[in-house]
Amino acid sequence: MKKLLTLTALCALLTAPAMAVQKCINPYADIEPEDYSSGTIEWFAIFADYTMRGMATCANTPGTPGKLLPSLTHNTSNLEDNTVCWCRIVSPVLSYWRYDYDFKDVYKCMDYCASHCADMAVYNSEARLDLLSNYF
Repeated sequence: MKKLLTLTALCALLTAPAMAVQKCINPYADIEPEDYSSGTIEWFAIFADYTMRGMATCANTPGTPGKLLPSLTHNTSNLEDNTVCWCRIVSPVLSYWRYDYDFKDVYKCMDYCASHCADMAVYNSEARLDLLSNYF
C-alpha cells in the first residue's frame, strides 16, 4: 500500500507540469494596443491581457480576402513571383497563414507585408478571430 501511494504521488508530480494552461481571448473586443510594431518579417502587438506575435511572408500562393492555408509555396527559381502577402501568428498560438494583400511587386511586398499584418491583427477583429481560431 505504501509503494502504491508513493508511486501515485510520484506520477502526480511528474505529470502536473505537462498540463496546458488555457487563456480565453476575446478577438471581438474593441481593443487598442498598448504598443505594436513590425520589422521585415516579424510583428507584434501588446494588448492589456496578452501579446500577439506574428510573422509575414511574401509567397506566390494566390489568395482571396479571408483565405486560410496551413502551408504556402514560394517560387525559389524566380523570386519576383513572390508578391502575395500572407500573415500568421506564432503566439499565443501557431495559426494558419491568412491572406492579406497582393502587392504585385516583390519589393513592395517585402517592405510592407509585416506592417500590413500588424495592422490587420490589431484593427480587424474578423482577421484576429481567424488567426486565433485556426491553428495547429
